Amino acid sequence: MSDTPSHKCDMECNTESVPVCGNDGRTYESRCEIERAKCQGHPVEFKHRGKCIEKARCEAQRALMLEKGNKVGLFVPECKEDGSYADVQCHVSHWLLLVCR
Repeated sequence: MSDTPSHKCDMECNTESVPVCGNDGRTYESRCEIERAKCQGHPVEFKHRGKCIEKARCEAQRALMLEKGNKVGLFVPECKEDGSYADVQCHVSHWLLLVCR
């Protein structure tokens, strides 16, 4: 077996599901799943036990993308005051055009 990153990340996670929230606003089945995601290059850290609050997901994703810096083509979501996603999302494309959905 090769020692490539994909094989290093093939860790066995317990079948017991104990949901945890990552700082990316996503709910993971367990802390092991967060460790697997980190191993695969996803910049996520454990935030708290239990499921993430859905309305905070936009805010968490926005904070995570802003930490990555001002890179062209990086999608930084716009959030409403209640923490949910804004109805219209705009970002700068790689040609420095404003793209809205």
